[in-house]
Amino acid sequence: MLNFMLFLGTRWRLFFLLLAILSSFPSPFLYAGGAFPSKSSSRKEIKTVTITSENGVKKFDRATLQTVGGINVLHVKGNPYQMAFQHGVLMQSKIQQGMLTHFPRLFKRILDENSFLNRHVPMFLKLSTIADWFVLKPIREQIPEVYRQEIQGLSDGSGLDEDLIYSAYSIPDAFLVVVQLLYNHNLLTQIPLWGCSSFAVWGAATKGGNLHIHGRNLDYSGMGVFDQQPTLIFFEPDKGHGYRYVSATSAGVHTGGITAINEHGLALGLHSILSSDVSVDGGVPIMMIGDQIMRRAKTIEEAVAIVKEFKRIGSWTFFLSHYKSGTVKSGIVEVTNSSVKFSAPKQTHFNITNFFTTPAMNATELKINFSIVQGYQERYKRMNDLLVQNNGAHDVDVAMKILADHLDPATTLGSKERGASPNLITSPDNIQSVIFSAAPGTESAESKDKEVEIWVSAGEVPTAHGPYVRFKFHQGFEDKPLGQSVVTKEVPGIKEAKWAPAMKRYINAYALLSEKGDVEGALEELKKAVELDESDGGYHLMLGMLAFKLERIELAQTHLQKAAHPEPDMLITEHQKNLAKFFLAGLYEVQGNKNEALNTYKLMLTQPNLDDKIKIVALERLNHQESPIDLAMLMPDLKYMDALTYFLSQKAISEVKASIPGLPKKLKQFKK
Repeated sequence: MLNFMLFLGTRWRLFFLLLAILSSFPSPFLYAGGAFPSKSSSRKEIKTVTITSENGVKKFDRATLQTVGGINVLHVKGNPYQMAFQHGVLMQSKIQQGMLTHFPRLFKRILDENSFLNRHVPMFLKLSTIADWFVLKPIREQIPEVYRQEIQGLSDGSGLDEDLIYSAYSIPDAFLVVVQLLYNHNLLTQIPLWGCSSFAVWGAATKGGNLHIHGRNLDYSGMGVFDQQPTLIFFEPDKGHGYRYVSATSAGVHTGGITAINEHGLALGLHSILSSDVSVDGGVPIMMIGDQIMRRAKTIEEAVAIVKEFKRIGSWTFFLSHYKSGTVKSGIVEVTNSSVKFSAPKQTHFNITNFFTTPAMNATELKINFSIVQGYQERYKRMNDLLVQNNGAHDVDVAMKILADHLDPATTLGSKERGASPNLITSPDNIQSVIFSAAPGTESAESKDKEVEIWVSAGEVPTAHGPYVRFKFHQGFEDKPLGQSVVTKEVPGIKEAKWAPAMKRYINAYALLSEKGDVEGALEELKKAVELDESDGGYHLMLGMLAFKLERIELAQTHLQKAAHPEPDMLITEHQKNLAKFFLAGLYEVQGNKNEALNTYKLMLTQPNLDDKIKIVALERLNHQESPIDLAMLMPDLKYMDALTYFLSQKAISEVKASIPGLPKKLKQFKK
């Protein structure tokens, strides 16, 4: 689709004329801005509803809502339409300010408000409208009937337009399709890149030898939105509509397909993967497939079979664990548009981040830059190390410490704690953290069941810092007031950490840049982060990079030099130091200091572990000094402390590779 926009041949004129006409009308799926519309007046009026309240528990129909330790606790009963309608009625105001409105707005802003992206398409087109018609519309048409009923119920109850909700539920997969298209067509822009971390430990690896623990950090878009309305939904479907399950989510996100556990002890966590194997052709949104697992699967084997029933759109991993009897206690289901692969561990612990473990599927991953790939791997290795180090001692307290870990194994000083880094288990966009813990309980001897505790984070990002609020699986279905017996836990050492104040400023900068596109606001927050913590080279790198993009040359040079030539006690990775040197070379070009720029680019080509993409850009700059640097192509990414694009687009990098048959040798010769 997007390759049509890269050239305007005669045969496409009618095509673009049609798109221009479509673009002049409001999007059928994404609202254009301002206040989001309520129900269409053409619908029949919703009947009057009555909500009662007693002892802090709101009641409507067969559903209840209460707030416990800052967590919305919603219990819904009935068929899919009824449960969604109850959710909409009881949480209407929170839903209207939540992810169902935020996510479509974010999607539209990224596509329509980025000048770099839109200068590559005719001015009479809106990219969001094109995405609506060619990505979101096909996804909507493939949504199963049961979820159409659910979306209608949520719309009728909350007052939000159905099309908006369809869009919100489709965008997680649509984003992966759009990222792949933008990457392939050299148009990567300031897009959010997500990352999650999950683990499970059981049996002999746990304290006492009889626990089963599933921990999960959800790192995703929605900072300041998702984490402001943490919600635990206790789903109790009528007979014939599935098993009971509990979903850790946010207001309006009515699904068990992200982080959930069902009555048979099967738990899941959803992880996104950047891959080229994506397509809207015939696929079902991933959250709905995950929700089917919760409704229908008793075992991991059944979960895998359910995934295979559906065609997928994007590339994802379901991290699964199961505490009840059976030989498979944990495993991952890796999915793309064309493939499904399952693997299980042989030991009593397991963990995953955001890469495929199956070689053939790993080959489809989009390796956008070195920092992203390293971040996936370092988080995975650090979490695995912690699981091994705590073997035989794992409990809920240890799980919380693992999810809130801030140690970066890749720093030049060795393993040190940092406020922010792409290599940390705790990510800047960590919008929810959840721990499922199964221990010997008071269930009947006949069932030989275990008491399941659900610990949900109640703080702001990064939510792994806590506090956590405890719930018990069976209690949420009893409709009794839970506030009097609330149990919370804090993660020790977080509030006192010297890196915490600067980290908050850095997270503010990341949220402003990725969620709102506010480059100036992000720059000011980065300045404050550096003032609070001069010892973190990553902060200097990103302040310098962002200042360079904004052509604040003096500010950029000051902080890029600090990152490129750090003090002995500065926390920084080798790759981050090399990135700073690379951007200094570009800055020298802008200043007209050609000799310094040439020498620095040559230095880049001698670095043994530097990303080849950067070396190719350096080589191109050495050969084309007469061509000015295009700073509009520089796309800083604060999550992974790197850039999504440098001075060359992905296409230009590919062209350089293709035009120089002996490129690998040419790069190597600079090492001699």
